[in-house]
Amino acid sequence: MMKELALTINDKPVKGMEGSTVLEVCRANGIDIPTLCHLDGLSDVGACRMCVVEIQGERRPVPACTYPARDGLVIQTHTPEIERYRRLILELIFTERNHYCMFCEKSGDCELQKLAYRYQMDSVRYPYAFPTMRTDAVSDFIVIDHNRCILCGRCVRTCAEVEANFTLDFGKRGWKTVVSADLNDPLGKSSCVSCGACVQACPTGAIFSKLNLYTGKSSECEHIGAVCPVCGVGCELKVAVKDNNLVKIESASLQGISGPLCKKGRFDLLRSERARIVSPLVRDGRGKLKPCTLDEAINAAAGKLGQLKKSVAGIASARYPNETLWLFRRFLNEALESDWVDTLNGRYFRAVSLGIKQWSNNGKGLEIESPMEEILRADCILVVEADPEKTHPVVGSLIRRAVRHGGAKLIVI
Repeated sequence: MMKELALTINDKPVKGMEGSTVLEVCRANGIDIPTLCHLDGLSDVGACRMCVVEIQGERRPVPACTYPARDGLVIQTHTPEIERYRRLILELIFTERNHYCMFCEKSGDCELQKLAYRYQMDSVRYPYAFPTMRTDAVSDFIVIDHNRCILCGRCVRTCAEVEANFTLDFGKRGWKTVVSADLNDPLGKSSCVSCGACVQACPTGAIFSKLNLYTGKSSECEHIGAVCPVCGVGCELKVAVKDNNLVKIESASLQGISGPLCKKGRFDLLRSERARIVSPLVRDGRGKLKPCTLDEAINAAAGKLGQLKKSVAGIASARYPNETLWLFRRFLNEALESDWVDTLNGRYFRAVSLGIKQWSNNGKGLEIESPMEEILRADCILVVEADPEKTHPVVGSLIRRAVRHGGAKLIVI
């Protein structure tokens, strides 16, 4: 059990938990400290220095995101000197690259821009560097504009810690430092799996998606929680809707098992090239499909199906949630009096289920299927005639994390 800590922050006694950082204790007690490189779910590196605080006994300001909380600490978070220091850091960040908010896709949602407004920064006291930076637009989905990068490292850590893909890293040195893919390859020709986690992690407009450019600020959208329908993993989605259109899809959080998304869930759902049926259709007397109302379509279907009892077989997509499939089966069994119901790949699922029942636990079978988070705790992972990187990419990322972070053995048959 973790020990409770007693600290003094801004002359007020507060409580914290052992193992927390000063930043976590401050935020848990409602004290807002500005950050740029910190992101929940990622390790802290203290790159931006915006979260510096004064701690009694320390000779200089220290970053709150990496400083471990201890019993008896006396902390000041918003002294005039600290606020001046943060303003100075913010000005230097703006002078390093080419930040033109009026042309940026992230304007209105940019964390750097919000801090500039917070500190009323309408000018800087230092000369601008105006470096010549390239833009990488080779990828089908993602653009990296190095002009807007603040080198916070959130994308690098997300790629390494959440996806365990290690595509992104820092290249070059000093003023010329950039985020690069593999050996400075274009992102579209690198080992990038187009999961888009770096897009969601980026605090500025340095990394953005091609599919929702200038579609509106986050505050202009309605945000709806959903479950990804593409495969059976059931990833949690945060869907942004504006004017009754899907404009952006993000993961509900970068933390935990629901952290990552794959290309299919984040991007493919936004750019489906299939011809969509925009209104109900019913065949007329000549066999041609004609638009109709939804009630007319339901009545026509019910009338025809009612004449076909005991002679109908039902086939559903395995992508539907369990509740939908259960209702489909019940409809076939009770309304149409038919026992012929299956999914398109039902034979495959039955084979897997049979194998699980007959295998392991000394031949007694598995009474409970393991949840996905058990992959991260496994010391050995056996993959049999499957390619989760293609069929279930999020499971593939969990396997990578178990192997590369946890040292698990991977056996592929």
